[in-house]
Amino acid sequence: MKSLILDYDYASVEYIGVKEFQIKYPYITIDGKKINLCDVKFVKYKNYIAWKNRRKK
Repeated sequence: MKSLILDYDYASVEYIGVKEFQIKYPYITIDGKKINLCDVKFVKYKNYIAWKNRRKK
């Protein structure tokens, strides 16, 4: 059972029971659903950061 955390500047969202995910900027695909990564600060999987937004604001 995979747990995936999307951290925004103001909140974070945790997806539990993720079967598969793929990060291809500007989207992350979680079990076939596309989510825009433009406002996401970083994506955390298990104990490491799987993706970090490095674009300057």
